[in-house]
Amino acid sequence: MCLAECLVEWESLFEGDVGRAQDMHQTILDAVGLDFYQEKYVQLMYNLRRNPALLQKDAQTLVRMTDVELAKGTDTEKHMERQARKRRKLQRVVKSCIHIFGQVEDEGGEDDVEWIRCKRCKTTNVSWTQKQTKCADEPMNVYCTCEKCGSRWVI
Repeated sequence: MCLAECLVEWESLFEGDVGRAQDMHQTILDAVGLDFYQEKYVQLMYNLRRNPALLQKDAQTLVRMTDVELAKGTDTEKHMERQARKRRKLQRVVKSCIHIFGQVEDEGGEDDVEWIRCKRCKTTNVSWTQKQTKCADEPMNVYCTCEKCGSRWVI
């Protein structure tokens, strides 16, 4: 996209305010130069279209804003917040699993583990293995087999 097309897009964004469009255009050129104009243009256009509240700010302020500041209030920020909530939830799950399972072997635990009890015969004589069968962000499944009655289940 050439500079003239960018200027037309700025005019469109600022609803025909030619002076404001030219000011934005020149401010970007002065701040980042011709080599990085396109990159800054795309960044600002993306965020200004998704967060109209940013249109109230002057050109100097917009050009100096960081990616994080520009993303506030946009779908991008909301997505990042959702991802952060998912990460925190996963961390809580992992901590609770560590609390429940303690130091768990990756394969073939054959210890007399008190926290695994057969539902059928109520014994703790259970062998188990862990396998990752879902996405990496999901907890591992624990496959249990009762040594006394042969019952099988998954935790």
